[in-house]
Parts: sequence; C-alpha cells; structure tokens
Amino acid sequence: MTKALSSAVLGVLVMSQVHAAEVNITEVEQFIRQNCSISTAEQGLPSLSASCPIGHGIYQGMEPSSPEKNFFWVQCGADIHSMNESQLTRKVVEITENNVVQSYDGEYYRCLNGPYEAYKDAVQVNRYMSRLLGIEGFVRQVFLNEQLLKDGGGLQDNKGSGLSMVEPTLLNHTQVGGIVLFIPVYYDDKLSFYREANSFWNRMTLKDATKVCLSLDAELIKGEDIDLLEQHENAASWPSVIPFWTQSGNVRAFGGKTYTSTENSKFYIACRQPKG
Repeated sequence: MTKALSSAVLGVLVMSQVHAAEVNITEVEQFIRQNCSISTAEQGLPSLSASCPIGHGIYQGMEPSSPEKNFFWVQCGADIHSMNESQLTRKVVEITENNVVQSYDGEYYRCLNGPYEAYKDAVQVNRYMSRLLGIEGFVRQVFLNEQLLKDGGGLQDNKGSGLSMVEPTLLNHTQVGGIVLFIPVYYDDKLSFYREANSFWNRMTLKDATKVCLSLDAELIKGEDIDLLEQHENAASWPSVIPFWTQSGNVRAFGGKTYTSTENSKFYIACRQPKG
C-alpha cells in the first residue's frame, strides 16, 4: 500500500541481531534499529519502547518540516488505559504491512501505526485508517536532529509539565463588551490536547494556564465572560466538550455548570484582554 519502514527495518524489532553493517540501510533506518523495539503481551497492543521517539503532531493547517532525516507515525487513538488489539487493528496491520503499537508517555497510551519514510504515505494511511476505525487520526513527524542522533531516542515529555517554547496561535478572537476573549493554542506535544470542532485545543493546569495568559499580556477569563460568550454569535465556534479554567480558580462550562478540580487537573484555557 505504501513504502513503510516495517518490512525493511522494523522486522529488526524482533530480529535485532542483524547489524547495520550487514545491509545497506539509511541513517534513519539505523536509528530505528538501535532505539525502537516492540514488546508483546498476552493482552493489549504491542508496546513501543520508551527509547523510540514518536515526534510531534502535524495538526490541521500545519505542514511538515522537510529535513532530510525524519520519519512519520500515524496516530490512531489515545487513552488513559492500555489499548487492546482488535479485528480492525489487525486489519490495519495486514493492509499497511506495518505495525500497530502503543506508546505510553506517563499520561496517555497512544495508538500508533508505522513508521513511514514519506509524509505522503503516512497521510494516505491516515485517511484509510481514520475511515476504517471511525476516528480522526493524524500524522506525527520525528525529526532526527544531530542531538537526537547522538544521544539516541528517549521518552519524550508529553505530560504538560512546563510551558512550551513555541509561539502560540491565537484563535477565536471574540469581543464581549469592552473585553476581547481568545484561545492560545501551542502546537507542541509537551502540552496536552483535546480535539473537537475540527481543531486541537490545549488542556493545562491552572498554574500553567495563568502563566500563559500573563505571558500574552492578558489574564484568564472570568465566569461572567463565559456567560456573555454564550450569547455571542461566535459561541458555536468555541470548544465546549471540556470546561474552562477561570480567574477564581473555578472550572466553568457553557450552561453555567461548574466542576471540581485539583492542582493537577487539566482543562481548557482562554484569555481576556481589554479592547485596545
């Protein structure tokens, strides 16, 4: 179906005694041989080793960077619990001739198919797999920079501890009274996401959400902002499955519903600024 790395390279995940010098392989293939392995269990999807990087998501509206040394995964789901094998995942393995594994980052188990050498192949598989599994999958890119090639893989910190160093995209600018509300989105896997309304939205702790708004010369929204927003014509474009942090430290959703929380809870973030 596509030119996958599985048959040529990831077969080595169970035949790891073959040395790189014995065959003509690329630096990417050699990296995978050395850092990626799969362990199977009686139940659940096979597990990808923590030393194997899964890269960053290429979300809607984004294009992959184009370094020479990279490869791609297709994400086929995420859950707080270990994920099980099914007839559908076995069919994905059969059709793509590639692995379906799970990778655990300390917070989520991620279902992954791959890896693939070419972005176009991963995109093709993502379309097929999304239809087959009834999900909205997406492609992840691993860029093998010199530091990663030197140090090997290593578990990537996707747990949302600390703020992203990338610039946020500011979405859903909405004026309510003399205040402008907006949602900052960091396309960085160091932060947690939830997908709805055809977009990805960050989930953060109250501490991090407060810091983000302050870094943008803004502050967290208030409960009354959400009340006003509900009456606004743009309200339908706002995410609503997960509630928002508010300045008071409470968690509010549309409809006035409140939620309990802890210091480690992660909810949506939205900021407010006086109209300038």
